Amino acid sequence: MSTHIRTRFAVAALLAIMVVCSIALPVSGIVQAATGKAATQTGILTQTTRLYAGASATSRTLLSLKKGTKVTVISRSGVWYKAALTTKTGYVLCKYVKIVPAAKPVAKPVTKPITKPVTKPVKVALTISAAVSMSDAMNKIQKLYQTANPNVTLTMNYGSSGALEQQIEHGAPADIFVSAANKQMDQLEAKNLVLAGTRKVLVQNHLVLIIPKGSTAVASFDDLTKSTVKFLAIGEPSSVPAGQYAQESLTKMGLWDKLQPKLVMGKDVRTVLTYVASKNADAGLVYSTDALTSKDVRVIATAPEDSHSPIVYPAAVISASKNQAAAKAFEAYLSGPLATAIFRGYGFAVGN
Repeated sequence: MSTHIRTRFAVAALLAIMVVCSIALPVSGIVQAATGKAATQTGILTQTTRLYAGASATSRTLLSLKKGTKVTVISRSGVWYKAALTTKTGYVLCKYVKIVPAAKPVAKPVTKPITKPVTKPVKVALTISAAVSMSDAMNKIQKLYQTANPNVTLTMNYGSSGALEQQIEHGAPADIFVSAANKQMDQLEAKNLVLAGTRKVLVQNHLVLIIPKGSTAVASFDDLTKSTVKFLAIGEPSSVPAGQYAQESLTKMGLWDKLQPKLVMGKDVRTVLTYVASKNADAGLVYSTDALTSKDVRVIATAPEDSHSPIVYPAAVISASKNQAAAKAFEAYLSGPLATAIFRGYGFAVGN
């Protein structure tokens, strides 16, 4: 075969290779950016070949490449790919390279921030049955406690300790009982109506003799027997602790029997105070804390401490309470620094 004919065959073969490679190259092959920089792709060799220094089979061989080798395809020039492997960059025939489609980026799942459900504090209603002599101090404590604990509603039920005891015994709603004497608390405790372990003494008081402001008829306990004294007001001894203490004290002083015709009984200690302040009684026996609440009476004497039982105010949670935890919390507050300061401000002695 002549040299001219061999040359024609070589040219024809080369053209055929170029056509095959151009058809085999996927549409998503190397894309040349407008800036001249190519987007790289990964290619896998489909058979053993070589990496040449230039885009020609006659160029210097840089590396011998095995089938399955991964190369980074940088750009295309005719039937050649410019490719990189480790530290070498050269050319490899397109027909020996299979372009691996780029993996689509996996969208990260959108995670919503975990928000804890907001739990509203449970509304609690407590009924506090307390001796009426504590009403002024307890009303102030009530306001402070409800401001600090807006989920708690306190309903104050005031009266004589004996009347409150009877209410609780007959099933009236009550969460805490504060008596003005041990007697009423003892009776509830004996019937298992007081929650075990919650009884405590909150405050103490004193028994005083009062007369209307401006009166000079009485200057001491002995003056109560004078003919100028027509009426002496005390609480009903059977149900009002202040009346119980008054009876004990007057008996100790030898005056109880002598004063029987003059006695006017009040349903509670505040009623006794009203009798004297309105001058419907010439004198009366009340707690020192009650006397401080009226400008229309004055104290002329204090009953001797040894003439009557200790005047203490025990408090306890009622066993039938449906909100025992909240009741215990309020009872603890009554012994705390804020409540103690209020009790002292109203004349109570704090402590056992």
